[in-house]
Amino acid sequence: MREIKIYAIVNARTGEIKYVGKTFDPKLRFLSHLRDNKTLIGRWINKQVEDGYKPQMAILEVTDEANATNVERKHILLNKETVLNIVPLGYSYLGSNLSRYRVAYQRDGWKFSKVYECATAGQARNSFLLEFGEQDTELTVEIENEY
Repeated sequence: MREIKIYAIVNARTGEIKYVGKTFDPKLRFLSHLRDNKTLIGRWINKQVEDGYKPQMAILEVTDEANATNVERKHILLNKETVLNIVPLGYSYLGSNLSRYRVAYQRDGWKFSKVYECATAGQARNSFLLEFGEQDTELTVEIENEY
């Protein structure tokens, strides 16, 4: 069985972990992130590079294929306040249940909203941004506390 590396993309300015992922080949995966301008993490990396900062990749843990998804999810939860990852729906991390968040925004006099199940309000906002691409829209996040 091949080794899987659980990695973090780290903000060069703050040291915060901005993304957690898994890969067989960290160098190739990091290069693919640098070329990506479609996903939220890709756009974030490109903005950092434009501003003169190159985010770094750090290996958080090495595991096998059978455990890789659970180990990746564990590290997403451990860094849930800063990561851009979207938490998978209906998944409970280390006994911590997901919550329901309503993301609402207004544009041209119309109010829009969508409900997400995530670990934090920040991840609900990031899910919304990734889905709708509204990078410059101010969003209001309301927590429904259903569970």
